[in-house]
Amino acid sequence: MSAAVTRGRGRAFRPAALLGAVVVATAALTVLVPAPDARAAGRVSVSSDLGSATASLDGATTVTLAGSGFQSVQGGFGGVYVLFGWVSDPGGGGWAPSNGGATGATYVYVPDAESGANAGYSRFIAFPGSSTAGEAHGEIAADGTWSTTMVIPGPTFTGLDRDNAPTPVDCREVTCGIITIGAHGVKNATNETFTPVTFASPGAVRPRP
Repeated sequence: MSAAVTRGRGRAFRPAALLGAVVVATAALTVLVPAPDARAAGRVSVSSDLGSATASLDGATTVTLAGSGFQSVQGGFGGVYVLFGWVSDPGGGGWAPSNGGATGATYVYVPDAESGANAGYSRFIAFPGSSTAGEAHGEIAADGTWSTTMVIPGPTFTGLDRDNAPTPVDCREVTCGIITIGAHGVKNATNETFTPVTFASPGAVRPRP
C-alpha cells in the first residue's frame, strides 16, 4: 500500500508509539500478566442497524461490540485496544503482535486520539483496577466479557505505519474488520482477535427490527 495523504494534527491512537513508555512503566510494576489459558480464545460479535457485522458503504456506521473469552487480569497493566482496520492474514493469526506482527506491516487501523473522548474510531477496554483505566471506554469483566460501541468511518481510510507514513486502505478490495490486541504494548495472544466486517449500501440491506 503506497502513501497517499499526509498525517493531520493531533496525537494519533498508536499502540506502537507507547512502547518506549511501557518498557519504563512495566519495570516498576509488581503485577504481572499470567500466561493465558491455552483453551481460552477471545471472540467479538459486531452488530449495527444494518445487521450482523455490516457497515455502510456510504458513510460512517456506529457498531455495537460484545467480547467474550478474553483474559481479565485484576489490577493488570493496560487491557485491550479495539480497532477497525485491515490484517494481512484474516483467516489466521500471523498478523498478530504475539506472532511478530507489527503496525503498518501486518495490520493497519484507523488512527484516533489516545483519550477517553476520542472520535470513536478506537476503543480502550481496561483490565479491572488498571492504573490506566481513567482513559478507558469499558472494562473486561472477571468472566472475560466486555461491551462498547465504536464508529467505522466507511470503506476507505488512511492509517499510519510505524514511521508515521500514511497508508491508504480500501475495504472494498481487502478484508477489513474489528481488531483487538493487548494495550500499551503488552502482547497477549488470548486477547488478539480479528472479526471481519462487510460493507453494504443501506438501501440494499433490510434494517434490523
